[in-house]
Amino acid sequence: MGAKPAGSRSNLRAVSKTGSARAVPASRSEPDPDMELDDAEPRKPVLPPTTSSRGYAANNNSGKIVAPEEVIAGTREFIGELTKSDKIAFGGAALVVLSCFVPWKETAVDGEVLGLMSSGIGALLGAALIIGAMFARVRRTMPKVDPSALWMTQLGVSFLCVLYTVVFIKGAFDSTQVPSNFGNQMTWNSSPSFGVFLGLIGAIGALVGSVMGLRERT
Repeated sequence: MGAKPAGSRSNLRAVSKTGSARAVPASRSEPDPDMELDDAEPRKPVLPPTTSSRGYAANNNSGKIVAPEEVIAGTREFIGELTKSDKIAFGGAALVVLSCFVPWKETAVDGEVLGLMSSGIGALLGAALIIGAMFARVRRTMPKVDPSALWMTQLGVSFLCVLYTVVFIKGAFDSTQVPSNFGNQMTWNSSPSFGVFLGLIGAIGALVGSVMGLRERT
């Protein structure tokens, strides 16, 4: 039989090689996640958290900004640590602070005058000093200061607040008759308002609580 031409053998080899190449499937690469996204909704780049998004927590940790809820919770916790006498003194001082936001006197020229807008601001500073001395004594924020000094500060300032409001009441009375701004009536030139009496009650309460606390201490 005659030999097959070399060209046919080369064709068979090429066919066999092609067949084997088709029999083994080519390895497929992992799909790119970005390619699976819809073109209408492109993926937004992930940005690091900005200072504004983390500012609230950071400020709370640094103490620059405190939420009102935390202030209220801290105040309740502090009041819960107080004794009965300290609670009376604290309530009295808080009442003095509240009284400064209402009229302390009424004049014919200016009408009602708030405690903050008059010399009643001295009572506000005294009440803040009472609460500060009480806080430093209870929480021991000033360990180098003798607690007796804080007690005497609380007692002395409470007495000064009582004296201060009494002097204010006496000075606010001016029975000189002057024309009223409303109508043709005559009125007093100046008279104390209910705010100063509220402050007097609060100062007395702070003084009573301080005296009670000193007696319990001894």
